[in-house]
Amino acid sequence: MRSYCLFVNFLMSGFLMLVGLVSAEEESSIKQRRLLVGTWEIRFSAVKGIDYPGEVGKRLTFTSEGRVLRSGGDNVITFKLNPAARPCHIDFALTNQKDKSVLVVKGVYRLTGDVLEICAGTPEDERPKTISKLEIGYQLLKRVASSK
Repeated sequence: MRSYCLFVNFLMSGFLMLVGLVSAEEESSIKQRRLLVGTWEIRFSAVKGIDYPGEVGKRLTFTSEGRVLRSGGDNVITFKLNPAARPCHIDFALTNQKDKSVLVVKGVYRLTGDVLEICAGTPEDERPKTISKLEIGYQLLKRVASSK
């Protein structure tokens, strides 16, 4: 009976440690999401190292609820962060309002003060391994307004 109790205590301790790690990761993600909240302007955009000026000047607003607001289009965009990964991961889910289909785009990001760099491709692409203008899709954004 004593060994059974020790075993149960061991399992419970491991479970509580795991719950602590999960909540620490979630807390880190929430903290990082708060740092993204605000309006950002795309200052530079490239596809595989080639300038893509069509996106420059467009604005994106990141909300505390994990949404990305962008003018026009039929998509609702949400984002999910994993700041513990190296480089940090960001996943965008694009939900079409007409047919409710969802596309997921895997990316990486780096946040340095009011500068945000994101590398991501298309739903068929693997997550980029680095943050570089030579990746599938690269954008450099500058914060233009904070949301309080």
